[in-house]
Amino acid sequence: MAHEVAHLVTYQMTYNPYSDIPTWLNEGLSMYAEGPLDPTFQSLLDRAISEDTLISVQSISSNFPASATEAELSYAESYSLVEFLITTYGRDKMLSLLSVFKQGSTYDNALQEVYGFDTKGLDNLWRQSLGLGPREEAPTPQPTLKIDFLGCHAASATTSHDSAAGLGILGIFLLPVIGEIIRVRAQRGKR
Repeated sequence: MAHEVAHLVTYQMTYNPYSDIPTWLNEGLSMYAEGPLDPTFQSLLDRAISEDTLISVQSISSNFPASATEAELSYAESYSLVEFLITTYGRDKMLSLLSVFKQGSTYDNALQEVYGFDTKGLDNLWRQSLGLGPREEAPTPQPTLKIDFLGCHAASATTSHDSAAGLGILGIFLLPVIGEIIRVRAQRGKR
């Protein structure tokens, strides 16, 4: 009952026609209102912490996963996140966060305004409070243009050397075509 009442109160405190609050915050506040975390949820959370398999804050900002186990972990993490924010920064900051969301703020802007960090920063600080290091991000490949001998192209993660070689080959095949286009246009201009 406390869970559902907390949802109603949170909705009243944050409703605006422009945006919602993050799912982790909505569910976390309702889980927090129930009291201590249920042992089943606590067990899932403890295992995810020990195996360093927590779902990122960014991922649980929108809909929770469809998998029952991952959804339950998302609820447990949401509780843990809210508990972390209230324990570390106090209830007044949480009320300020809800107030900023009522104004229609984005997730990152609201967190930045109230706490001084964004979603990624929250994820790293929360992980640190649980004894984990910051989340490692996979390097983002830089897209480049790769061209094959038939003139087809596709974006791919290649080195600039590969791209330059592909463009060089393309240039060899296209130079006569470009030359012919210039010659034909020049002749049309003389008429």
